[in-house]
Amino acid sequence: LWATGVFADGVSSQEIVGYQTSKTREAYSLQTASFEGMTGEYSIQQIIPSTQNGSATGGGVFDMQTLNEFGGVEDVYYYMTEEDGVDKDGWYNEDGQTFATKSFKKGEAFMIGNSTGATAGLTYAGKVALGEIVVKLPESYSIKGNLRPVSISIQDLVPIVPAGTEAGGGVFDMQTLNEFGGVEDVYYYMTEEDGVDKDGWYNEDGQTFATKDFNPAEGFMLGNSTGASAQLKYLAK
Repeated sequence: LWATGVFADGVSSQEIVGYQTSKTREAYSLQTASFEGMTGEYSIQQIIPSTQNGSATGGGVFDMQTLNEFGGVEDVYYYMTEEDGVDKDGWYNEDGQTFATKSFKKGEAFMIGNSTGATAGLTYAGKVALGEIVVKLPESYSIKGNLRPVSISIQDLVPIVPAGTEAGGGVFDMQTLNEFGGVEDVYYYMTEEDGVDKDGWYNEDGQTFATKDFNPAEGFMLGNSTGASAQLKYLAK
């Protein structure tokens, strides 16, 4: 985390309005907006890249990719500036000319490419939800992330299933990715019915209680093999 600030008192007793600049490593990383949009979904144009040394942010040195349920690239966007010949600074569609209108749903994440040659920053702004958050989990895979402007434990993330469906037995898995987009670590949600001491996320061996922490805006892949839509609950902070 580089900076966090508050603009004004919140929309309700459980929300404040602020901004945050988080680090993004060289090459690729999974990110999610750690704020909510002021009027609903979060616009791609509210995500502003910056460099440590003041070098140019345009010219395609930052790209953003959304992924489908199989982990494949769905859409690609590039950050462009007026120096690139566009009308205004911002994110543009893959053609480099059309101003992007993409909006992210609560909890939706994306892949950020940073080819500046150094660690850079992404600034987010909007509403900070302090209470419990619940987001939808489609079948198969989706990319989610830490919606809080502070670090959270993997154990703060609890899958919710429809009545009559079991949450354990490995029907939910979580994957973190390395800078090349490959799988780094895998975790499974287990319950006492699986023979573990307590409900929660476990390392790939299915026995070791996971201690993973997610930095602000850090993303992950979430697999849902229940055969139905589910939900992911972020415990109140």
